[in-house]
Amino acid sequence: MGIENLHRWQWALIGTIGGLLLAFPWTIAAPKRDPVMRQPLTSEEFVELLARVKAQSAQMRDVRIEPAEGGLNLVTGSYLGQVRWHPFVMYAAVPFPTGNGASAPNVRAYMDGLGLPAEVRYRYPWWKQQWVVLTAGAATGAVVLGGIWPVALGLLVGAGLGRTRVIEERFDLSRYRSEPAPELRAAELNDEDRAELAKLEEEMERKLEQGVGTAAPARTKVDEPAEPVKKLDSAALEVSPSSPGQERKEYEGQFYPVEKPQHRHEQHSGGFTVVELLVVIGIIAIVIAILLPTLQQVRRSASVLKCANNLHQISIALHNYLSENRGVAFWRAENLERDGMDWYGYGGRERGNINDDPGTLFNRLASRPLNKYVSGRIEIFHCPDDDAAPWTDDPSYTLKPAPSQFDWVGNSYNFNANGYPHRPPPRHDGGLDGVQFSTISNSSRTVTFFDACLFYGFDWHYAHKANVAFADGHVEFLPLPEWQGEYRWDP
Repeated sequence: MGIENLHRWQWALIGTIGGLLLAFPWTIAAPKRDPVMRQPLTSEEFVELLARVKAQSAQMRDVRIEPAEGGLNLVTGSYLGQVRWHPFVMYAAVPFPTGNGASAPNVRAYMDGLGLPAEVRYRYPWWKQQWVVLTAGAATGAVVLGGIWPVALGLLVGAGLGRTRVIEERFDLSRYRSEPAPELRAAELNDEDRAELAKLEEEMERKLEQGVGTAAPARTKVDEPAEPVKKLDSAALEVSPSSPGQERKEYEGQFYPVEKPQHRHEQHSGGFTVVELLVVIGIIAIVIAILLPTLQQVRRSASVLKCANNLHQISIALHNYLSENRGVAFWRAENLERDGMDWYGYGGRERGNINDDPGTLFNRLASRPLNKYVSGRIEIFHCPDDDAAPWTDDPSYTLKPAPSQFDWVGNSYNFNANGYPHRPPPRHDGGLDGVQFSTISNSSRTVTFFDACLFYGFDWHYAHKANVAFADGHVEFLPLPEWQGEYRWDP
């Protein structure tokens, strides 16, 4: 059966299934990247901030909680610092940890149960929830394919852009009733009638023999004899064969010559119609829409994996450097940017970096210590997702913006030069600069390198997570490790 012969309810069913298939992949997508540079908060910091807001020692506004994606709720807003409002962002796990081993079903339930001041409200875009998206997709598909498409299809077919409807004629022979044959009674003939019938029969036979009463066939020649008339007898009549292109069909026990029904491929050309092309294009669009979220996740995962591989190669280069330098990680100095090993100067591009401030190491340190241990492959120090330089967005620090961290300083990865990046000054008394690596007590939890985006809070990958390399060489994908917690920043 062709698509032109589908009923409206069949199109509606196809549209409902197609709408669900289109909507479902978007409900299981991983958390998206945060394009705005905001201060990332951990769940512990967010719980502490809410406690201060409840005690009215802090203020919060413009809170927005997005529906969960990939098991995380994106929470954004602002809190009032000492001078100005600071935007923040947090990816809250489901269930949401509230500290001391306790948890709430989600961050919304936790905020609702705190009894916060009335001025602290949050927005929740309910239309992005999974069941709403699925329902909307199914309803849209049913309306479009069940209501609009059949009308458009009828117009296209009526305009000659689709296959002609092939309606098979069905003969209802049951309505033709045979009448009962009349009862025949033997006629009562007398002798006079019989004599008259015999006389008529003899006269008819005589005329037949003489050819009287029959139309003589046309003769081409005068001397051509006329075709003799055959006398009727009881022999079976010859049935002339049906002409080519006809077949015999039986109706009510009788055979009649009828025209042979031509097949569809004999009636129409083998090309596609506009209707069929539209259906094929629609199917391709549905398949692409289904695969698009998956392809995006695969692409992000591939970038994260390549970035992790870069850090792993840098870690191997560091251990090769340590084996030739008595196990000491670079050198330490009072002024990190002028005389010590900077966060980025340990490797990467040595010339042509945008940050050329006087006294910095980024264009005057040649060669950088780890470059020879990666065989000069500078691209190892470039994260594939590095498309923003966090430092250059702070006008109080620099007036030389750069499209990426690599363009700014020649390196996308920070070295743990002097400890936790957000530790208040003086900051030169921690970290791994000038440290004997054999003195590290827990190498599997001591940070050595990490994506530069974690330093300031910019999101290169997604969910404000990035790759972090540890002293034993392994790499993990996680938020900025806390200062005094599971991970270590000092030996």
